[in-house]
Amino acid sequence: AGPMILNVGGNSPHKCQKCAAPFLSLKQLAVHIEQAHQGAGGGAAKSSSPVDPNSRMSDGEGSGGTLIDCPHCISAYPTRNKLNIHIRKTHPGKAMLRADNSPVKILPKPSDNDDEMDPYSRNLLLSNSFTKKTKYKEKQYKCPQCGKGYVNIQRLRTHIETRHARAIDPLKTVGPNTDIVVRSKTSRTGYDIHKVLGVYMSGLRLKCAKFEFDGTDTWRLTDTIDKDITKRDIILILNTMRRCGERRYRMDPNEYITMLKTVNQALTA
Repeated sequence: AGPMILNVGGNSPHKCQKCAAPFLSLKQLAVHIEQAHQGAGGGAAKSSSPVDPNSRMSDGEGSGGTLIDCPHCISAYPTRNKLNIHIRKTHPGKAMLRADNSPVKILPKPSDNDDEMDPYSRNLLLSNSFTKKTKYKEKQYKCPQCGKGYVNIQRLRTHIETRHARAIDPLKTVGPNTDIVVRSKTSRTGYDIHKVLGVYMSGLRLKCAKFEFDGTDTWRLTDTIDKDITKRDIILILNTMRRCGERRYRMDPNEYITMLKTVNQALTA
């Protein structure tokens, strides 16, 4: 005969399937079953101590249903989840029950030697239902530079810009305190001069302070901050801007002429 024990875990009593007598421990219940239902006399257990019928009982889950036997002891549970909790706590390291193998089949324990495994166990371990990850989407977009995969095209573009575009960036030397000439749609001259204050994590976007021409031969560094300048907007990197007063800078005349020619070519191209 199969196990006659209903073990619901927690502080709930253990209930005899045959006569519905409740017991506080599995030991008491086992003694009761052996003496009352499997013994020669068939009488009530004398050494067992049933729980008061009015005391707390099982939550009712699994009553009237099929019990799932524990493959490692005499316990039985109304649901697979409760049985697996029992196995994890009481029989650590033992195989637990899987949904497609319920209620009695257990996952085969992996073996270091494949020759010792029977064909059914080997096929089950290698089947897609056992090894395939279904939690994550397929990474179908591959980086042409390093082969890393992504689930959507936007993440791939971000990866290329941050990992590879920076490596082959001709303007990778642009950093804090670099003076640059950038295209500007709001300026009547079509360009502005900025001092780089910082470079964002992408390596492509810059935080800059704007220079303002004073009408003579110097530029004044203003408090106007632009956080949306990108390296694609850079026309020229200046090398001769030197401080000549408080927040005032002067450019070498030759570089100034070179700047005007370069800006003209860039804006008319």
